[in-house]
Amino acid sequence: PANYQIAYFTRVNDTSALETLDVSNPKAKPKLLASLPNTDFKISWPSQDTIFLSDRSNALFSGSVLSFDLKTNTFSSVVQKRVGLDVQWNANGTMGLVLAGSALGRGGTLGIIDNVGNLLHKMTFLTLPSKCVFVSSSTALQASTTVSSVFLVCGIPRNTATLSNSPLPDAYD
Repeated sequence: PANYQIAYFTRVNDTSALETLDVSNPKAKPKLLASLPNTDFKISWPSQDTIFLSDRSNALFSGSVLSFDLKTNTFSSVVQKRVGLDVQWNANGTMGLVLAGSALGRGGTLGIIDNVGNLLHKMTFLTLPSKCVFVSSSTALQASTTVSSVFLVCGIPRNTATLSNSPLPDAYD
């Protein structure tokens, strides 16, 4: 998130190896973090110490989100088995906007979660997490006091009924 390290998967026989590489160093070797059964995760690395692994979104498939702590080399479950699961994290990985599809495979719900999966706020509108961005702002109240705020800015479709009746996120993807 703040340097030239990248995280990626390589396939070795029937497993996927999660590795990092410092691309600023031409002599650097890949560092193996973990081996998993052959999977197809999306990687999100918003904070220095945490990598999030999410199943690829599908309206009829139950997906999960795992966090990998780089300090302790341990996995934790963030969200488990949600149909149509899609997540967009804020810049430091403390909050995520999560789309969870309905059991019928149409529409879904949108909410903000913390980095361990607790629901912080349920949204009253429906859009895809990829259409939103978290924006931070600081305001000086007095010489010694600064208040930080986080805003969520989203693109919302004009015809929300169509989105609510579509298999999400597949209809968009």
